[in-house]
Amino acid sequence: PLSEVIEKNLHFPKPNLALILDLPPEDALKRIAKARPSTEKFEKLEFMNKLRSRFLELKELLADNLVIIDASKPISEVFTDIKQEVDNII
Repeated sequence: PLSEVIEKNLHFPKPNLALILDLPPEDALKRIAKARPSTEKFEKLEFMNKLRSRFLELKELLADNLVIIDASKPISEVFTDIKQEVDNII
C-alpha cells in the first residue's frame, strides 16, 4: 500500500533531488514497441496508467525534492530540463 511506502520513506534521508520522467503510457508503449517486438507483463496500458497516477501522487505526498520532468518532449529538451534541475542544486 502507498501509505506503507510513505511511512517507511519518513525514516530515510531526503535526497537533494529526485526526478520522475513522466510520459503518458500510450507514448511509452509506442516507444517500447519500437525498441522490441514483445512487451513484459507489466507493460499493459491499464497497469501503466495506475502506476503513472501513483508516481505523480508522490509529488504531493513526499517532501523529497521531487521534480516531475515531461519526458514526452524531444530527448534534447528532456536532457536540458534535467540538467537545469541538477544545476539548481550544485
